[in-house]
Amino acid sequence: MRNLLKSSLSLGLILSILLAFFLNMVFAKEWMRVISRDKRKIMSAIEKLKEDRIAKIYRQKRVQDVTLEHLFKEADCVVMGKVKEIEAKIITDTVYKLEPEPVQAEMKTIITLVTISPTKWLKSSPELEKEWLGDSKEVIINFPGGKVGNLKQYFSFASGTPWFEKNQEVLVFLVKDIEPPYFALFWDARGEYIIEDGKIYNLFHFYQRKDKSLVSLKSFLEEIEKIKGGEK
Repeated sequence: MRNLLKSSLSLGLILSILLAFFLNMVFAKEWMRVISRDKRKIMSAIEKLKEDRIAKIYRQKRVQDVTLEHLFKEADCVVMGKVKEIEAKIITDTVYKLEPEPVQAEMKTIITLVTISPTKWLKSSPELEKEWLGDSKEVIINFPGGKVGNLKQYFSFASGTPWFEKNQEVLVFLVKDIEPPYFALFWDARGEYIIEDGKIYNLFHFYQRKDKSLVSLKSFLEEIEKIKGGEK
């Protein structure tokens, strides 16, 4: 009886070890499949980014070399208007780390949404207005960073951090963001011009020179019209 009990215990132990080994193999295969899936997902995102038109422009050019002609020709739209609303909010974003192995994590970040009521479109298209603008025809600019309550989060951009105030008059060069109805500033602060009393200055140049270097809004718009004429 004692030998039989010992044999049963040994058999049970062996079966437990085999079951554990089998389960480990199953979980290992599933984990490897998850890793493989996540790695494919990440690599796909990286490849997509490599082919993105705007990402290519950012890789090939320095912000210091960006001209007004470049801004106008490469932007998806150019609009003058008044800042109607500024809203900062916290979102939970999914981020991936590729090395040493793909890991998915959630990260809380602040984004700022700036709503602009257009007064004049300098560049647009029927397709863009249909797909990207709501019924209100207002423009919503989305950029990372901002302040929510006592929580502040600001990012340092080589091309300057965007800055807006309510009721501010602006002229902005925009590109389509990831999904409608959001736009992004083309070249960040380099794509943001602020209008004051019939004059205009670029925010990036202000950051660089600590001087607004105001120019006439009329002459600035005439220069844009020349660039538009050269595209025809």
